[in-house]
Order: sequence, then C-alpha cells, then structure tokens
Amino acid sequence: MSQKNPFTVKKIIANTLWLYSEKGLRILSSFVIGLWVARYLGVEQFGQYNFALAIITIMSVFSTLGLDWILVKELSENKDNKDTLIGSCLAVKLCGAFVSHTLSIVLCLILRPGDGLMLTLITILGANFYFRWWETLEVWFQISLRSAKPVRMKSLIILVTAGLKTYLILRSASMMAFAVVFLFDALLTCVMIVYIYRADGNRLRNLRVELKVVKNLFSQSWPIMFNTICGILYTQIDRVLLGNVHGMTEVGIYTVYVQLIQISKLAVASHNLSINPILIRNYKNDPSDYWTCLLYTSPSPRDKRQS
Repeated sequence: MSQKNPFTVKKIIANTLWLYSEKGLRILSSFVIGLWVARYLGVEQFGQYNFALAIITIMSVFSTLGLDWILVKELSENKDNKDTLIGSCLAVKLCGAFVSHTLSIVLCLILRPGDGLMLTLITILGANFYFRWWETLEVWFQISLRSAKPVRMKSLIILVTAGLKTYLILRSASMMAFAVVFLFDALLTCVMIVYIYRADGNRLRNLRVELKVVKNLFSQSWPIMFNTICGILYTQIDRVLLGNVHGMTEVGIYTVYVQLIQISKLAVASHNLSINPILIRNYKNDPSDYWTCLLYTSPSPRDKRQS
C-alpha cells in the first residue's frame, strides 16, 4: 500500500466521525424531541403530521433524482468543471422541487379529498423542496473530505430547531406551528450552506447550466433514482396505507416505534459518504490501488496488515 493511504485513511476516519456526530445528534434530537412532540400533540395529530411527512418524503425522489451521488462521481473525476456540474445539477433539482411539491398536493387530493387540514399541512411542508435543492452545494465539501464545516452548521441548526419545538410545546402552539418550524429548518439550512460555500472562496455567479451536462447527469442517475424510489416506498408507504385504512391514530403510534430503529442506518450511510470520493479517484487513477484503498477503508473486521 502506498504511503499516502494512511493519511487518506485518517482523513476518511475524521470525516466519517464528523458525519457520525451530525447524524447521531439528529437521531437523538428526533427521538427525544419527537417523543415529546408526540406526547404533546397526541396520537391523532401526530399521526396526521407524519402522514403528511410520509407523502412529502415519497415525492422527494423527484426533487433529488439521485443526482447528488452522480455529482460526487463527476466532481471527483473533474474538479475543473465544478461550476458547470454544480450549476446544472442545481437547475435540474429546482425543476424537480416544483414537480415534487405539485405531486404532493395532487396525491393529497386523491387520498384525502375534502381534508383541508391535510392539504394545508402538505402545502406548508412541501415548500421545503424549494430550499433543500441548495444542499447540493454540500457535495463540494464531501468530495474533499471537509465535512466539518457543513456538519457544524447543521448541528447548530438541529439545536435551534429543537429549541423552537420546545418553545412551541411550552407555549401550547398548534400543529401548523410545527410545520412552519420544519420549513424554517430547510430555509436556515439553505442560507447557511450558501454562506459556507461562498466563504470557501466559491462564487454563485460563476455557476453555469449546460444542456449536455444535464443530459449526462440524467443518463447516469436514473438507476439510482429507481433504487431511491424503491427504498422510500419501502420505508414510507406503510404510513400512508395505515392512515388511509386505519386512521391517523395508528400512524402516530407506528411512527413512535419506527424512530427506535433509525440508529441502524447511521454507520453505513456516514461511512459511504466519506469513502466514495476517494474510491472514485483511486479507481480512475490506478485501478490496482482502488482495491488496496477499498481494503483499508472497509468497515469489515478483516486483518488489514495482510495488505
């Protein structure tokens, strides 16, 4: 193994630990504050809130389109074309945000005709699509294993959001107020990501959109998009079915139990975000070094000294 790999492994470990910390804080906050919100709202209203979130999550696939994973690959291989790649991805995801929001409302009208409360809730929650597309800028920090900046920012936002939810509970606020906080979280994340991206020496005015790049991104992303659709349906469709068949009370009870198993997704997701850019670059530059790097960054309990 080359001498540069130990340094790379250290960067991967440090970057992964930062990602662990953010995801761990998010899961802890979601669990603790989520249970408190569930107790405050009651199972019926908590079920309504999570029914709306399930619809929003299902339709979010049209706002992400699996493009961020492809953007990691493209930026790892061609950093010089950064502005065109990021700009094209942002343009596509902005169009996807409009599609996702519209389809969320349409699906609500189909599943819950005449339910004005649910329509209002989904309209508010779905507006977050117009802010989440800016999270594509975070990919720039992921490929260079500098996730510390966005992670610190996101951790701060998690604490702010948790504080706002606590305040709403103490002030006996309505369910719609929690939906507004959800939207505020997306807005604040958008502002902070744009800020740290510019503070890193990048300029938004340099971003460009090229049709050829858009087509290339789409041609590579559709298998990931299909996989994402399957994964989201697997995790969210049960809430929609429960709400339509048995009512919102069952959705509320079910959601509380589902939160208990979210921690299992933490390790693999964070590890993959850290090692993907390194593996892509190694495979392009030296396929033989790719397998060495894969061995050293694998989370499996293998004796790495044999390499």
